[in-house]
Order: sequence, then C-alpha cells, then structure tokens
Amino acid sequence: MVEHVSDSENDDSEEISCRFPLLDSGEKKIIFQEAKKTTTGKYDNKKHSCLFCEKVLANMARHYTLVHFNEPRVAKILILPKKSKERRQLWEKLVNNGDFEHNYSVIEKGHGVIIPKYRTESSESVVLKDYVPCFHCKGMYKKTDLWKHTSQCSVGSKTLHSEKQNHVKLGRLLFPSTCANKHFQEKVLSVMKDDEIKSVIVSDKRIIDFGSRMFEKHGKDEHKNIYISQKLRKLGRLVKCSKNQSLNSVDELLCTNNWDTLIKCVKEVAGYSEESHTFTTPSLALKLGHSLQKSANLLKSEGLKENDDYKIKTAESFLSLYENDWTDAISSQALSSLHDKKYNKPLLMPLVEDVKKLNCYLEKEARRLCSDADPCLYNELAQVCLAQIILFNRRRSGEAERMTLSAYKETLATGSGKPDEVVLSTLNEFERTLCHSHLRVEIKGKRGRKVPVLFTKTMKESIDILISMREKANVTQPYLFSRPGSFTKPFRGTDCIRRFSKKAGLQDPNSINSTKLRKQLATLAQVLNLSETSQDILATFQGHNIRVHREFYRLPENALQVAKVSKLLHCINNGTIQKYRGKDFDEIDVIDTGIYNSYVITIQGHFNC
Repeated sequence: MVEHVSDSENDDSEEISCRFPLLDSGEKKIIFQEAKKTTTGKYDNKKHSCLFCEKVLANMARHYTLVHFNEPRVAKILILPKKSKERRQLWEKLVNNGDFEHNYSVIEKGHGVIIPKYRTESSESVVLKDYVPCFHCKGMYKKTDLWKHTSQCSVGSKTLHSEKQNHVKLGRLLFPSTCANKHFQEKVLSVMKDDEIKSVIVSDKRIIDFGSRMFEKHGKDEHKNIYISQKLRKLGRLVKCSKNQSLNSVDELLCTNNWDTLIKCVKEVAGYSEESHTFTTPSLALKLGHSLQKSANLLKSEGLKENDDYKIKTAESFLSLYENDWTDAISSQALSSLHDKKYNKPLLMPLVEDVKKLNCYLEKEARRLCSDADPCLYNELAQVCLAQIILFNRRRSGEAERMTLSAYKETLATGSGKPDEVVLSTLNEFERTLCHSHLRVEIKGKRGRKVPVLFTKTMKESIDILISMREKANVTQPYLFSRPGSFTKPFRGTDCIRRFSKKAGLQDPNSINSTKLRKQLATLAQVLNLSETSQDILATFQGHNIRVHREFYRLPENALQVAKVSKLLHCINNGTIQKYRGKDFDEIDVIDTGIYNSYVITIQGHFNC
C-alpha cells in the first residue's frame, strides 16, 4: 500500500480544479483511487474531495485556506498555531469528512471512484465489500485492518477504545441504506456476512422487501434476526445460481416463462441428483418454495398499491403455476428425501445415569459458588443456574435463556406462581408440599405460547444470590441470565449444557441437549400409562399440543414396541390370545402360556449353532 497525502498549506503544487472522473460519466462501475508513479518515479499526490464545493484536489489544506477560509470549521483550524498537533488532527478530520461525503455519493449512485485512506498501485483486485469507514473519523479502511486503526483513532474517545465493540458493524451503519427501514438495515443487513450472496441480496429490491416484511413481523424478538437473515440468504443463493441463466432478480424468476429455469436452479441449489431422484438438502428446496410464494404475494400487493396490472398479472400467474406444478416438480421429491433420511436413524437418548450425574454435579457447583457470593463468579453461577433450569424443567434452551428479570420479580411480588387454595384441596399431601416448595414463573415460549418454568427451593436461593451480584458485576441487560458489560444477548443455554456435560464426566455427554432431554421426558412418561388428561398437562408444560407430543416427542419407541407389541404377536401366532380378553399390554404374562420358555430355547439354539 502507498500513501502520500500533501496537506501542507504552503505547497506550491498546481491546484487542479476538476470533478472526480466517472461520477458524471456513463460507465456504471465503482473503482478505487490508485497510487500512480510519475515520470520521475515518485508516487503522485493523493487527491481528496472538498467538503464544501465537492472539487477533487491534491492539496486540500491549501484549498480550504484560500477558498473556504470563511467557513466556521476552517476558521477554527486557522486560528491554531501552525504545525501544532491539534491543528493537524482537525485538518485530517475535515479531509476525512470530505472524502466520506464523496464516497457516500459514489456508493449511493453505484458508479464513481472511492477515495480510500490508503491507496494501492492497482485497484483491479480491490472490491467495495472489503472496505468500511471508521465510525469515528470517517476514513475508509480495509475491514481487516480497521481494528488496528480504531485502537489509536484520534477522534474516538478513550472509553470507546477501551470497550469491546464490533467496529466493522458500526462502520457499515454509515453506508447508504438499501431499504427504508433503518432498524432492519442496522440489525439484519449490517451484521450479515460480507460475501457475494450479500451483494446479491442488497441489490435485489424484492429480497429486501421480503426481509423488511419479516422484520416488521418478528422484529420485536431480537433472537429472530438470525432467522430473517437466513431466509434472505437462501433467496440470495437462488438468485446467485439463476444469474448463470441470465436471470438477475427474484422478479425475473417469478415470470412464468422462466418457470423451467427456476425449477432447475432450485434443484441445483438444493443438491438434486438426477440418478437417485433425491435432494442433498431437501429442507432448502421446501423453504425456497415458501419464500417464492411469499415474494409473489408481495409483488401482487405492490401491484395493487401502484395500480400496475403487469405486476398483478405476473404474481397471479406465478401463484397459479406454483399451486399446480410445484408439488410434482419439487415438494414431493423433497419430502420423500426428507423422510427417507429418518428411516432407521439411531436416536440416542440421554442415559438416566448421565442425567442423574449431571444433576448432582450442577447442584454441587451451585452450592460452591453460592457459598462465596463473589461478584467475580457471576458468569459461572449464571451458567450453572441456567443449566439447572433447563435440565430440571426439560425446557427449550432458547426459552430458558431469554427469561427476563422482570418476569421473575413480578412472580415473587404478586404471588402469581402460587396455586389456588381450592385446587390445593384436591391434591394429596405430597403434591401440596411440592406446590409450596416450588416457584412457577410463566415465560414466552415457541409461537408465543405461555409456558411455565419451575424453580425448586435451592434453585430459587441460587437465583436470588445471582440477582444480588448483578450491580457489582456490571450487568445491565433485562435478561435473568444476562452477560456482564455491553453484551446484549444472554448466556446460551445450549453452550452451558454442553460445557457442564463434559465437565461432569458423563458416559455419553453428546447425548445431553435440551431437545433430547425433552424427548426423554415424553418417552419415559409412557411407562406411567398416563390418562388423556395427564398427557394434556404434560404436553402443555412442554409447550406444544397433544398431537405434536404424540407424533414427535415420544420417540424412540423401539424398546416399548418390541417389548409390548411382540407379546401380542406371539399370543396371536400361538393361539393363546383368547386368554387375555379385555386386558392391557402389561397384563399379558407370556410366561404363563409357555411362550417364554419356547422363545428362550429358540434363542439358545440359534447361538449354539
């Protein structure tokens, strides 16, 4: 990299009065200013853009002094002693601001020459996505080098330098917005990975509109910003693939005369094999269909607002074709691939001994940390308490980690977690004892459902100590398990469970996660032979309806099916089924029928052979 900036006010070099090339030309391209050598072998002076008249000159300090000396910002600099540090810093700040305004205009128009802080001899390999302005001084730096600059930036305050911040993310906020929703730009687009797919997304109006609508719907839940970003990137991957077929936007893909090309691109992105008729990623193909359908509806809405018959007709034609052909072309094969992958797939449930061992380990750690009550141990205690709540309640890790401090305190203050006396009178003594010793806090679960979280007496004591540490540990976020400092997100429940599972020395730590723990609860509950009412209570506690509970959360049933159904099959095949008329599976005793002895003899004979 080469940098030579002439800011001397006494430089006698000729002032060049010209507009920056390409800004007014017909070529639609963004390039970077290069460092070129003169005939003498030296590098030419770097040119900057004037903040006031927008002229591009080699000696900006001299230009400001001679032409704009009556501007307040220039006059403030001129009264300072020459060659002083403060004067030099203010000149640099003014020059950076002029370059930034110029660069902003270039990016907004989509063509022109970017003025970077440091030039290269050749700009052929330099791309805009690799550069980002400093949030404090506005200089355009390589994003890989920005951390070095921000550590010594003269404009940023010392407190900003000391705090851990994502300076690349802050710098992106200074770029021209690609959408009207500033919060969507800041929380979704600005934090998205800079790559070719993002370039496709920000240049496609339909994808941006699709993302803005999703953000309006889910923006209240900050954790769903990643979900929105993933949906956009799926469409971006599809458009990136379609560009090889000369289709450069989602709107072009929605034209019915491009239907066959669209199907081809969806299959290519989802990894479709013509030989086996299966998808490598069948869920991606299905989700792309949903996104395209939503995009067509957005196009239709836009056409209705603008009274544009072409847009309305295009959207309606696509939706009609989608309804008729999408199932045969994509959905049926994708669903088949999805189901085939699940056949005979081993699902390892947590071992009961491992769960018991992990529970004992967490209780021991909680006692140790609470006995010290040192604010320095806040991080450790918060993660232990979070893991305990997930393990005891079989709660989804995301739901538990996003529990708010206000919800917990409100339950304590109002006593809303205590059961009604009339209800207590219908319970037995042990159940009444549990109601008095456990605290019930309601939180927001999946799909906005209200789900309960139970705290044992020892858990509640640990949480109270954790809350007392918050102020000294510099915890300001609203979550019960917030991280100290400027972190906006709480501790991740999945990470806590994984970490403590390894520390506890379990036999199979990889089998311990919130999803498998929930399935273990539902599967082992079958041993109790629960009534319909009891199953409804359990399903509601887990945060889903009874159909989902029976279809997805009672797996694996292999042991129960082999143990119980095989008894029925043996009785039928041996003609003894009439003995057990009106009885349940558990009441069938195959030993009485002689089936057991004959089966054991058969197995022994098999192994002897």
